[in-house]
Amino acid sequence: MSRPSFRLVALLLGLFFVGHAGAQSLTVTFRYLDPGKTAVRAFVPGSFNGWGQPYTPGTPSCIGAGHASAMTYDADGGFWHHTVTLQAGQAYQYKIQVHHNEAGTECTWFSDPLNPVTVGANNDSEVVIADPMVFQPAGEVNADGLMTAVSAGVFGSQAFAQITFTVNGIERTDGLDFYDPATGLFRFVLDVPVRAGSQFTITATDIVGRSVSAEIGELFSPIEWETEPFTTVKERFPVRA
Repeated sequence: MSRPSFRLVALLLGLFFVGHAGAQSLTVTFRYLDPGKTAVRAFVPGSFNGWGQPYTPGTPSCIGAGHASAMTYDADGGFWHHTVTLQAGQAYQYKIQVHHNEAGTECTWFSDPLNPVTVGANNDSEVVIADPMVFQPAGEVNADGLMTAVSAGVFGSQAFAQITFTVNGIERTDGLDFYDPATGLFRFVLDVPVRAGSQFTITATDIVGRSVSAEIGELFSPIEWETEPFTTVKERFPVRA
């Protein structure tokens, strides 16, 4: 090999190893909101785990109960969650699958309700991993159709120094008090419910000064509670002379 060719190969190899050494992996938690636990099981199959294969024979591509894509249910928060390690800068496709019976023979596939980005003919959800990133911002709604909590995944290679958030125009700066660094999940239960679809904005800043934000919903007027009309009943009493 001539000296110029050797130098070119050495340069390319150097760039290859530098690029891979600088690549950052992040721990990311996926969620599926299910406050009443209507699903028997939930999974997050995707390009990062073989799409949940092999499927249970004789079923409509139902994932086996013990598959690595299985999610864990959080009864306090009313959601399923599953954590994986993914590469920053990469795009991953995935979906949610739920089981409707204990046998795992009845199941449904669907796009992630907390992620509006879909690709392909099958409407696969897609997430591009960034460092840092906010993922799946959500306004959690109760059975009465009111938003009672806000939540999001907040992930990065560095610890977060501050999290601020706004709900329907009211800002708070104490978001770290409602953030779990072990799972990367932020969740705040509202003191007073607001209208479903209300504005939720979250901004996270890490210890090296990088910030990332996400916003969903819109700003609404405060809820006006309606009460049933009532009538004051006056009774007549005899008056002593």
